[in-house]
Amino acid sequence: MLERLARIKEFFSQERPKLESALNELREKRSKQRKEEPSDPDHHDVLNIMRILKTSFDKKHGGFGSWQKFPNPDAIDFLLSSYPEKKDRDVKEIIILTLDSMEKGDIYDDVEGGFFRYATKPDWSEPHYEKMLDINAGLIKNYASASMVFNRKNYRKTLNKTINYAQENLLDQKTNAFFGSQDADEEYYARKKRTGLNKPFIDNTVYADSNALMITALAHAYAATGNKEYRTMAVKAADFILTKMYADDTGVYHYFRNGKKNLSGLVSDNVLFGLALIDLYNVTGNGAYIKKVEEIARLMKRFYDDKKSIFRASLDTTLIRPTATGRLTDFKHTVSNYRAIILLNRLYYLTGDKKLKDTAGDILAHYGKTYERLSVSSGLYGSAIRWSIQDAVNIKIIGYESKSGRFLSKISSLYIPEKVINMLSLERDQLKITALGFPLKEAVYVCHGKRCSAPVENPDQVIEEVKRFLKSGGTG
Repeated sequence: MLERLARIKEFFSQERPKLESALNELREKRSKQRKEEPSDPDHHDVLNIMRILKTSFDKKHGGFGSWQKFPNPDAIDFLLSSYPEKKDRDVKEIIILTLDSMEKGDIYDDVEGGFFRYATKPDWSEPHYEKMLDINAGLIKNYASASMVFNRKNYRKTLNKTINYAQENLLDQKTNAFFGSQDADEEYYARKKRTGLNKPFIDNTVYADSNALMITALAHAYAATGNKEYRTMAVKAADFILTKMYADDTGVYHYFRNGKKNLSGLVSDNVLFGLALIDLYNVTGNGAYIKKVEEIARLMKRFYDDKKSIFRASLDTTLIRPTATGRLTDFKHTVSNYRAIILLNRLYYLTGDKKLKDTAGDILAHYGKTYERLSVSSGLYGSAIRWSIQDAVNIKIIGYESKSGRFLSKISSLYIPEKVINMLSLERDQLKITALGFPLKEAVYVCHGKRCSAPVENPDQVIEEVKRFLKSGGTG
């Protein structure tokens, strides 16, 4: 206990100047805001979140803070989505130094692949050796997106090896879903030669939330590498959840163990799985996934608190014994609502249902400046703001269902923040295509706001034409 207190004292001594500077900036900003009319979160808040992350960045070792180091996939996602537009050198440094330091540090298992839960030292050394599916999924997505943005081969190597770890150790060959974690075993992992050693125990529980994150990760990994096996793995994991962990009247169940689904009624599971299905739709073009997301969104109305304008963490009828209480529970509930904002906005662009966007806006306004107390965990809220205030890049693929994959595979390989893909079938969606003002012929259109590109009819020209349109500011 004394040792921990000493380490805490040392941490605050080292970080005090940075923390005081950041707090002073926030006080000045809040003081000015009190003199003005309250306003919804906007691009100023995005910049403020960026400033928080920059202030907390460890310029020597990467990551955030200068004590224990935890992976922060949501923060890296937010920074990656912000980089293509502004090309901010500081943002690039944060992303690259953090990802480079993690893959070179002891937090990464360079023998079997995969990342450990966290590092007890600022240089990513002396890790806590447990391997969690959700953390590895988030990092796979980070390395996949970063490989597309910066064209770094080492990032593709790291994501491939991390997926291979999950496939070899956490994938249940019977169900095609992923187990939740592998135990910490310092004696095992400290060795480079492990032949003949018993592998650490694996928790053979299938959790819906961490599997949803893995489905998202595999979809992004497919986009970054073109490896169709990753897409197939994602489809099979999603199919398992749909057939064994989902009910039309209650939505997603939290976990599956001993052949049974357990614990329905958690908003976090439904939100994450909804997001995963949209990501899966983006790489498969299977419209059935969007129909299921619409169904999940309807079910989620039961969670919605009209008075507070947020989603409750669970249905009132669900008995829940949280593993963590107090602030951690509040944090997880807040994060679920941040993700819900993103889900509702993405679904709005796919369906045109304005009520979804309005609800997302109400939730965004409710949480207002909550990100200020979340420090480096505020990146997810930054992503929620971006989805709410910026026009998404809406890519419409019109074609025959048997041939549209030619266009989709090209589009998938492009990293575009706030990207929405709409697959329109010449067999089934003729009225919709005509109503949108497009001719009934195979083509891709890139739309940003009220502007759309000229039709791109050759799949081999899609990538360059999309890049040209976006580089020109979406002016066609």
